[in-house]
Amino acid sequence: MRWGLGPVFIYECLANSRRWQTYALRSMGVAALLVAMGTIASSNMQNTGTSWRDYADLGQVYFVAMISVELALVMLAGPAATAGAICVDRARGTLAHMLMTDLSDPEIVLGKLAARLLPVFGLVACTWPVMAISSLLGGIDPIALTLAFAIIVAVAVLGCTTALALSVWAKKSHEVILATYTVFILAHLLWPIWYFLTMSGQAGPPPPWALFANPFYVALVPYADPGKLDVWDYLVFFGVVLSASALLTGVAVWRMRPVACRGSIEKNSGPRIGLSGRITRWLPGPSLDRNPVL
Repeated sequence: MRWGLGPVFIYECLANSRRWQTYALRSMGVAALLVAMGTIASSNMQNTGTSWRDYADLGQVYFVAMISVELALVMLAGPAATAGAICVDRARGTLAHMLMTDLSDPEIVLGKLAARLLPVFGLVACTWPVMAISSLLGGIDPIALTLAFAIIVAVAVLGCTTALALSVWAKKSHEVILATYTVFILAHLLWPIWYFLTMSGQAGPPPPWALFANPFYVALVPYADPGKLDVWDYLVFFGVVLSASALLTGVAVWRMRPVACRGSIEKNSGPRIGLSGRITRWLPGPSLDRNPVL
């Protein structure tokens, strides 16, 4: 079994480059960041003085706002990019044609995943110049900025692989999008729900790992709660996210062909006649040889 991107990656890249949605997504992402910066600048215009400390505080506000906006955009765009990678091709019949070629299952899945990840990574890369401009104000730690972008990339990979794995069994792309968004929402609400149950006396205190399910907390903790996390905590977060992504990709590779073949057999088998139909077939009736219309 061959592992690699293969010709599917090239075809998907060409198809994505011809879609206007790819360029509209990047433009909307940068526009959202600029709007957030303009809103913050206008609201802090009167409070910002001429000292370096005031500009550094403004830079920290920019950091929190833009990382939050970028995380939200990636969590919305990542699942949407790969939601129809398998189910749409299966519905159109093109997946069956690819399975009849010499392409291996990893080449098909990895090629589609890599091609769908490129626009999402392009969205992340477009925000780097905006953050570079904001870093001129001061107050932005380069290490915290690098870790925040690494977390954004890891969340993008997890969102894309989750949608890709669900796309193997789903019939419509919107079903995959809604399911992936539901998983993200539950992950963000894990610690608040656990804390609410603790306050009501129905559960014990929430464990520390419940906070790691929220990428916003992990990305913004250097300013929200300095010194709370160390390097090993970030390594554990990246390890868990990337391991989950690799596992979901492996599940998609493992189950894509059996699910697609089973769906083709069920589609071509036709409706069953049932017990009464099978009994009726053995009863005497008129011959249809002389009258095919009958």
